[in-house]
Amino acid sequence: MNKNIIVLYVGVIIAIILSLINMFSGKDNGKSQSIQFREKDGYLQYLSENNEWKNLYDLSNLKGTDGKDGTDGINGIDGKDGANGLDGKNGLNGKNGLNGKDGINGINGVDGRDGRDGVDGTNGTNGVDGRKVELTVTDGVLKWRYVGETTWNDLVDLTTLINGTTPPQPTQGIVVAVNGDSNNLGCYTNGTTCPAGTLMEIKVNSSTTQGFYVIKDNGTSIDLISRENIGSANITTVGWYYEGTGIAGTNAKGPLTVLTDLNELTDSWENITMPTYEYNNSGAGYQKLTISSNKATIIDKDGNSTVVDGTSRARLLTIEEARDLGCTTTAQSCPTWLYENLGTINGSLTPYGYWTLTSYSNDKNVLNIRNTGLIANNSAADVNGRGIRPVITISK
Repeated sequence: MNKNIIVLYVGVIIAIILSLINMFSGKDNGKSQSIQFREKDGYLQYLSENNEWKNLYDLSNLKGTDGKDGTDGINGIDGKDGANGLDGKNGLNGKNGLNGKDGINGINGVDGRDGRDGVDGTNGTNGVDGRKVELTVTDGVLKWRYVGETTWNDLVDLTTLINGTTPPQPTQGIVVAVNGDSNNLGCYTNGTTCPAGTLMEIKVNSSTTQGFYVIKDNGTSIDLISRENIGSANITTVGWYYEGTGIAGTNAKGPLTVLTDLNELTDSWENITMPTYEYNNSGAGYQKLTISSNKATIIDKDGNSTVVDGTSRARLLTIEEARDLGCTTTAQSCPTWLYENLGTINGSLTPYGYWTLTSYSNDKNVLNIRNTGLIANNSAADVNGRGIRPVITISK
């Protein structure tokens, strides 16, 4: 800022101050007054006669224009390091704190009351005394029956208790000979498969040995068919389902008559046990046959069940098995061993054949194996021409 301007500002301020001095220099009751000044918030202020501070001049007006930057000063010489301070004195050890007081013991809780004893339950009614049971073992199967009854019921196959499975072992003592050789049982014991048509002599009970031909060997068991029809003087031929003289035959009910006679004729075969067996009839009429637990259950055409009680030690051939062996409706298509020994029992030309489990495609006839070596069909009520040739199953 120009020096003249600065001098002017200062002069103005001095003039103002002098005017104020003159203004207050008058006598008041013969006394002179003094003037007080101060700087606040950038203003020059004076104390008025009313004791109020009033702005007199804005001091920022006295600021000149910014001067030029000054020249950097020369770096000063580093000062000398000060001397090391003295080590401080060790502090005094603190005093041990006072021991706290022991807490007050809690009050013991009130003892709970004893629970009341429960009321005794009412004694149960005594059960009815059980019936006495008899046990026996046949062909490795544990069987039971009520005392006084005639039918034995399978309980458990004891051979399954060995590692939980039935071992493939021979049915002990019932195969007497294979293809006429009693010293070498061949395929029955040496692990090979017995071909269809292999002849085996089977000891069906302690006093009776019957000849059978192999139908199928599945490695662990063998299905066989008797080499001849079985029957007594009054059961040489039999109806498949017979309701009486003059009544037309029907296959709707299933093989009730022939199975009843089969069970009667094989009841004494105590060495033979028929495993659970199921057959779905492929012909017309009845639907299904199941053999289990010493009884045969037949589901007829209408879905009704009929049970044939008995030992169920054997069954009849199915037409599917006959066809697998080569049988057709053409004469001598069956293997010879499947139709031998027909027409010779009791010196009679009959029986002409034997029944199967399979009905024909109409509602009255049933398929059978005839003495000319073919598959034939005849009325289910025919009691004069066909007989019974049982099929059994044994373990290897």
